[in-house]
Amino acid sequence: MQAYEFSAPIPCKRAPWNKGKVTGAKPPLRPKHVWSIRTKLQMADRKRDLALFNLAIDSKLVAQTMSACSFSIRSVAMTRA
Repeated sequence: MQAYEFSAPIPCKRAPWNKGKVTGAKPPLRPKHVWSIRTKLQMADRKRDLALFNLAIDSKLVAQTMSACSFSIRSVAMTRA
């Protein structure tokens, strides 16, 4: 059986792709930013991108309202119990 010697790892010579960039959660879009993006997509006649953007915004809004509803339903249920 051969004996293997483990040496220290070889350092990577290239820099990470996200070095110096801000990472983490980004601030939410304001309504004026959403309308600005929608207007620019409409003017550029980019229907597919506009549809995907609208879907993403609508999905986010539905998720927020659903979570708000579930919290209010729980609070009502707790007060009646």
